[in-house]
Amino acid sequence: SNIYYVIKSEGEVTFAEFLKKYYASEDLKNIDGICYDDNKKIVINHKKNFIKDISILPIPDRTVLNMDFYGKGRDVTDRVYPGAHYLTMVTSRGCPFKCTFCSNKNFWGQRIHYRSVEQVVDEMEILKYKYNADIIGFHDDNFFVNKKRCVKIFDEINRRKLKVKWLAQGGTLVRSLADEEFMEKALESGLCFLNLAIESGSQKTLDLIKKPLYLAEARQLVTNVKKKYPELYMNSGFIIGFPFETKKDIIHTFEYS
Repeated sequence: SNIYYVIKSEGEVTFAEFLKKYYASEDLKNIDGICYDDNKKIVINHKKNFIKDISILPIPDRTVLNMDFYGKGRDVTDRVYPGAHYLTMVTSRGCPFKCTFCSNKNFWGQRIHYRSVEQVVDEMEILKYKYNADIIGFHDDNFFVNKKRCVKIFDEINRRKLKVKWLAQGGTLVRSLADEEFMEKALESGLCFLNLAIESGSQKTLDLIKKPLYLAEARQLVTNVKKKYPELYMNSGFIIGFPFETKKDIIHTFEYS
């Protein structure tokens, strides 16, 4: 009873528009992505317009937070790099895939919108030099899906001699990492940890959840990485218990992992 308005999905532009109209006592009903109570009837304006170039949004202002509270001892990276200061950021929004278990396509739409390479590395510099980050995590939905853009980021990191470790925490596309030249560039720029989104050890399950992956691809990638880059730590996410799975499918996932 105390909630009057909800903004669906991406909120920055919509919220600014809402505030301007609200305080000017203008009609709010046609605002993109707004939901409200109209005499006990819930009205939902589904989100149609997304920010195409999210570089128009400023780098988050972390000065209002005590950043010493963040990034210490609460992440898997602390098991690999004990005591390292791990801070996070986002370089893009969205994912082009249709994995059935994932909500990203419902939240951002089935597309990716990017920040500029320069702004991304600007924020990395702030995290390193102002907040003493040892490791930076990209919390994108799928950082590696656009390889050309990734390489531009790697090159800019190297050009600025940033010398900071980084990793991508979202669903890492295994096929991108199977490219040896791409992997070399990523490692040269500071990649220190692989978080692989394999999800299941059952190919049947992967097909049903529309995951664009063949298990043989993932096995080959892991084998190659362990052989060529033994110092690179690898982690993977697995999901068990999809409604259609059998006990055999679940056992396959345990055995595969």
